[in-house]
Amino acid sequence: LLGISTAVWEDGEARPLDPERRAMIELANAELAGTGMRVLGGAFRFLDDGEPVDSSIEHGLTFLGMTGIIDPPRKE
Repeated sequence: LLGISTAVWEDGEARPLDPERRAMIELANAELAGTGMRVLGGAFRFLDDGEPVDSSIEHGLTFLGMTGIIDPPRKE
């Protein structure tokens, strides 16, 4: 998601996804993944009325955050 995001949601508003913010997010992801968690990210983008909903909308997203999920190995 970071590769197609241009902003990050902080304190109730979109702020530019600058190199410092990107590095903080990447570090948090590495820390979660390093503990064996499955990491899921979320992002959004507002659409203009009439804008087609297809793969072309997958750019200029605002990164919301990440969730670390414990996904232990199963017997099978």
